[in-house]
Amino acid sequence: MRRLNDRRSTVMSGISYQRTPRMGAVHVQLGGDILNNSRGVLANISYLNQVRLGMLTVIPEFGVDGANGQQTRYYYGVSSMEARRSGLSEYRPSANITPYVSLTADYKLSERWDTYASARGNFLPSTVRDSPMVDGDEIYAFSLGINYNF
Repeated sequence: MRRLNDRRSTVMSGISYQRTPRMGAVHVQLGGDILNNSRGVLANISYLNQVRLGMLTVIPEFGVDGANGQQTRYYYGVSSMEARRSGLSEYRPSANITPYVSLTADYKLSERWDTYASARGNFLPSTVRDSPMVDGDEIYAFSLGINYNF
């Protein structure tokens, strides 16, 4: 893996829209790589809802993230040159759609302070998990934090 080209982080810019009827919210987002590292485009559509239990708010969410072929190839592809250097198989993936589920809990400590915990599971499509750089079917992310509201 060290013989592969560096995959640099980038900055995405885009638009998002959220519709919040009584039974939850639908969120749609579209963004593109403005530093031109990957020439990638990402999209997201998700459904989320808030359940308030006194000072505690629980937010379940499920959705899909989509990435065009350039984005997927930049982060998961292995070029012929990289394959020769590294011994990994050449791999040229196409666009992908990655489903996920998330659960966030937010607890209000005071008028200005709150704390949160979040867990998210991404279920990798074959386009990503078939990459010689990937070893697994899922990715899990956890976060904890404290917010101060101005």
